[in-house]
Amino acid sequence: MILIGEKLNSSIPRAQQAFEARDAQTVTELIRTQAAAGASFLDVNTAVCAASEQAAMLWTIGLIRENCDCGIMIDTADPKVMAAAVQAAGDCPLILNSATITDRFDAVTALAKESGAAVVGLPIDDDMPHSLEEKCQKLDFLIEKLRAAGIQDDRIYADVLVERRIEKEMYVGICEDVKVGASIIFHIQNAIEYMKEKQLGGLAKRTTSVTLSGLGSSGMILFPISKDEHLEKTRKEEERNRMMLLSAARNGDQEAMESLTLDDIDTYSKVSKRLITEDIFTIVETYFMPYGVECDEYSILGEIIDLRKTQNKVTQETLYIMTLDVNELQFDVCIPEKEVMGVPEVGRRFKGNIWLQGKINF
Repeated sequence: MILIGEKLNSSIPRAQQAFEARDAQTVTELIRTQAAAGASFLDVNTAVCAASEQAAMLWTIGLIRENCDCGIMIDTADPKVMAAAVQAAGDCPLILNSATITDRFDAVTALAKESGAAVVGLPIDDDMPHSLEEKCQKLDFLIEKLRAAGIQDDRIYADVLVERRIEKEMYVGICEDVKVGASIIFHIQNAIEYMKEKQLGGLAKRTTSVTLSGLGSSGMILFPISKDEHLEKTRKEEERNRMMLLSAARNGDQEAMESLTLDDIDTYSKVSKRLITEDIFTIVETYFMPYGVECDEYSILGEIIDLRKTQNKVTQETLYIMTLDVNELQFDVCIPEKEVMGVPEVGRRFKGNIWLQGKINF
């Protein structure tokens, strides 16, 4: 996990005053405190300073280089300031915050390619997205645009956007997962922790992880697909080759794109023929798809890799807690025993509907 300290942000009054006064003692204290707490990168944002944003940015970067070994996240909307900051940072590890869909995209990605820096993708253009669906669409578009510009997946960080539900104190988050190939929307479990982070000078724009889980409303147990050892080995080799082709295609390789298209046509033809005599669930081993009108509900099919029973102390209901492998994502699903058709066992598959939960690991 990469932890990014956010205390060097001019939206925080103490930091702003220190930047404008060139208070090296206070800024150095903020740098060393965050480094000692385990920060991998320090975010620097001087946009609110009344004096020159660029001068304050370069002065702060100089203090960081003198006082710790942390990488630097350059947080500015001005490409000229970002370019000067990249030069001032020298050989420090860098993250550029951020690339949007607007006209500064080209400048940010050019700097990233030249310097080897990672990039934070912020899914906004000339206007803020007005719905979760719009945010997801913009995020997907932006990540593909970054890939097309030559930025590899391990150097792309997508902002986890948080939105408050109007009717109650609830929040949902969005994260991108390359295994699923789409944005994942989840209900935030640790909302109080999120609100606390927000109150302490603004929510940190730091890179973090999300632990997913699901609450099941209904489901059934399916037998596993019969697997031939030789065919399974061949399938895994084909999957590895496909992942390599996908990586190449994301970087603009036309031959890889054509090979993937031909593979998809071939797969469609084979599946269509098998469906004449076979059930769909003997062909499809796993899936992860949106379900219903709520954006954080999904229909899933995955292999049970761990299983245990517990009891709800309030309702006395017996619950299954299953660890599932769904499209190479592993997470726990909790569901009442009475809502499951069939007997779950490790190795069998669970098919059902879940409300996806996520704990943001601040």
